[in-house]
Amino acid sequence: MPVQTNIQQKQDRHSDTKLKIWDDDFDDDDDDDDDDDDDDSSPTTVVYSVPTKTTKKRFPTKIKAAISIDDIEKEDDDTTPQSSIDFIRANFPECLSKTGIIDLKNMGSYLPVLPGTQPRYDHYSCFVMKARYNCAHPLDYDKPEASDYELVLNLGHDNNTKPCRLRSLVDALGGPAGLSTRPTPTTDTVDNSPTRIALHGSSYVRQMWEAMACGFRKDITQLLVKQPGPDVSLSAMARRNYTLVEFSELGKPIRSKDWIQKRRCHGVSKNNLADYYHAGVSQVPDETIDGCNDSVAMVRFRELVEVYYVFRPNDFSADALNRIYSDYFQLTRNNHASSTSKKVIFNALVWNIGLEKPENILPDGVQAKQEIGVESWLQILIALQRRDIGVYFGADNPWITKPPDGHPCMPGIPDDEVNLVLYSLFTGYTII
Repeated sequence: MPVQTNIQQKQDRHSDTKLKIWDDDFDDDDDDDDDDDDDDSSPTTVVYSVPTKTTKKRFPTKIKAAISIDDIEKEDDDTTPQSSIDFIRANFPECLSKTGIIDLKNMGSYLPVLPGTQPRYDHYSCFVMKARYNCAHPLDYDKPEASDYELVLNLGHDNNTKPCRLRSLVDALGGPAGLSTRPTPTTDTVDNSPTRIALHGSSYVRQMWEAMACGFRKDITQLLVKQPGPDVSLSAMARRNYTLVEFSELGKPIRSKDWIQKRRCHGVSKNNLADYYHAGVSQVPDETIDGCNDSVAMVRFRELVEVYYVFRPNDFSADALNRIYSDYFQLTRNNHASSTSKKVIFNALVWNIGLEKPENILPDGVQAKQEIGVESWLQILIALQRRDIGVYFGADNPWITKPPDGHPCMPGIPDDEVNLVLYSLFTGYTII
């Protein structure tokens, strides 16, 4: 049975304090209304055990999780950062697996979020979320929301009474940027920057890219989307007799974090934005770059980690896919990936196109150390929500004619999938 959430709790979670996140994120010189003295929203500091190795002098054995990345960056060159596995062993032993295999269907479950936990973003602060994915409701909405729950793993520790809360773990490790600040199974040393992750697949993988960009937006140092571009949906491809999309049809890249953050990118026309939000929803977006979409996109976190997304790469010609990586992503040379003398190595490829990875999912000259197939994840998580909560949280905004939509709410399942991907990268575990 679902856990009921009353109106007052909704108002607390959607208060001005939470929405102040957006004010802090965007430094608008014309906005003089920010209240820098309001510290009520500051997170509680949690101290984690972080032993370090040094040859010259001793460093404190504990650092604050909220600033763990900065502390590690400031350490002397003779100090070896604690590995992600050692950090988990010291602070989140319930998240360790004895086999390295995570059976999501049998080990996963949904629990209410911990008291005081706020969503990483909402419909307004997420400035690159397609409008159709939002599940924003008026403040007097008194039913459970997707963000009231989180995915946990039950790995059998402490007599199976203490679950692994993936969000808490990922946040403590520093989110995506944390992949480059401590040794992991796919990054041997912190000198291997930037860490690169490729997300290739359908709109469900697009939601994962958007959830990562929105959830860790305070760490963004560069952002790329495009405008305009062809419709590569199944129906659109059928109308063109499945003729592959050429590079000349792609449109132009937009490379500006500040511009995209200010003007926004919601995948619809500005005149139609209001159609995607329920009456009474606070702070409905009223801006979006004309023709903007994230079918080809990149986000860089703290100049350390780059996450790339290509929508349905098998619908692009080989030349178009090569030139996406050379002209858009600027990772290869001479407009052709195979011309590079040194292969481009990604730390991970995340994909969901069928149960078996297509041969041409990456262009020539581009390889990935680790591959994470997520095709089965969404249906498993939908089933877990229905079992544990009594409802699947699919998009239910006014644009959806038969809610819940097949696309899950944001925030919601896409954030759980992001946590799973990062968990796999931090640990090297296989999620099935």
